[in-house]
Amino acid sequence: MYFTSEIISGFVACLLYHFYATDLLQLLALAFMFSLLLVISIADYLYLLIPDRFQLLLLLGVLFRKATLPVADWPAAFISFLVIFSLLFFTGLALPDGIGGGDVKLLSILSITFGLEPTLFIILLASFSAGSYFLHSHMTKDSSLQRRLPFGPFLSAAAVMVHFAQALLVR
Repeated sequence: MYFTSEIISGFVACLLYHFYATDLLQLLALAFMFSLLLVISIADYLYLLIPDRFQLLLLLGVLFRKATLPVADWPAAFISFLVIFSLLFFTGLALPDGIGGGDVKLLSILSITFGLEPTLFIILLASFSAGSYFLHSHMTKDSSLQRRLPFGPFLSAAAVMVHFAQALLVR
């Protein structure tokens, strides 16, 4: 686990430097956010729990990043937050064993920085990758269909991928 997290951190740091070498505040804010996403992923993978203190730190990082952007659309970020939170909260109520409360909060926080449409892509990408992983582990390890799957690592990885895909499209 340690070796994998170090490789991921190094790779993301190289990508961040490549895209944000001239904007130090964005580089620091994104490095902080992505490091926290890695910590959240490890915690969710090991304990099936996303601690609130990490989510609070992530929220502070997201707000700092949003504040340092040259053009920040705060009303759109707030609307995106409300839409994603409402959608996932009511989904969690309708399907109690579906999405967890930590995942709802994590996606709601990410929606502030990404906006509504990219957050929906994050959900889609994370769902497909988690479904593929679950199917693969069920077929190869003959594990139970009733076991719980940590969704935080898939959300975090999808958020990083969507961020860099957006950065490539802007260039």
